[in-house]
Amino acid sequence: MRWQVAPSAFRLGVLATALTPAVLAAYLSRLVAPDLPWWPFIFAGIVVGLAGLWVDRWAARKVWPGPFPRLRDVLFTPASALWALAWSLDEWRERRAWPRSVDQAVEELLRRLDRASREVLRSAGDEGAVEFHFSLGMAVRNSFGLWAGNQALLEDCGHNCPDVASGVIVGRLIQRLRETGSE
Repeated sequence: MRWQVAPSAFRLGVLATALTPAVLAAYLSRLVAPDLPWWPFIFAGIVVGLAGLWVDRWAARKVWPGPFPRLRDVLFTPASALWALAWSLDEWRERRAWPRSVDQAVEELLRRLDRASREVLRSAGDEGAVEFHFSLGMAVRNSFGLWAGNQALLEDCGHNCPDVASGVIVGRLIQRLRETGSE
């Protein structure tokens, strides 16, 4: 038994499924990276939607074993492709924002930390980097890509181990806070 859907409703569903993530990606690209143009996302959505309609027309000539392969292949595959594109763009943007040197990492931390956190770090004991290993050190490892392959920062720290490298960064941050005094 073949699964039947009103052809125009099905085609509108294909276009909506392809264009909705494209419009969302275009809008988010304006928020995340204002220098990126929005039109490639919309164009990609239109291309994927038209490709979905072509696949639907091609597939309608074949015998489908049931409703789910058609829904998966024609409706969800374009949305998955756009999701993968958006994920790749986000990964690229995140990797581009990673600091490449210890000094850049310290500057970024100084921008992110509030005055109270700076005071806590400044008044830390001589083993301050060890004291903050599971709090600030973990944030450094995760947000600066030490576990995800930020080789430039690892090399600048002088260690290939992300745990040791985050200790170097936190230690340099504490040293810098002590040198500059209260801000």
